[in-house]
Amino acid sequence: MIKCLGILRHSTRSYRKEDLSLRDCIKINGKDKTYTAGFISARMVRRTIEASKEVNFESISPEELDKLMDYIVELFENQFSRDELYDGLASKDLIPTITRCINEVVGEVSSATAGEEKNG
Repeated sequence: MIKCLGILRHSTRSYRKEDLSLRDCIKINGKDKTYTAGFISARMVRRTIEASKEVNFESISPEELDKLMDYIVELFENQFSRDELYDGLASKDLIPTITRCINEVVGEVSSATAGEEKNG
């Protein structure tokens, strides 16, 4: 398995290869929690593109950050709230977690498309 700052790509039996996890980077009630987003719908890919284009990552505003946090909550199917994400995610992991979530979703589409181009 490959770990990248709070995002974990599983290749074990308990998770499909496509599962995206936030592992031990969100604390809820003082305890590390792991959350998994197994099925990434086409609509979620659209939301990912939308969320990433709406935000100026060089100078992020509080409103843009709220939108990104809402995006992550939606990506993980409301297993936690925006407030739980804000309160439970370490400050040093905030931007890396957001960018890795976006990259994981968009990266899956890119790798699938690249495979089709080679086969076509």
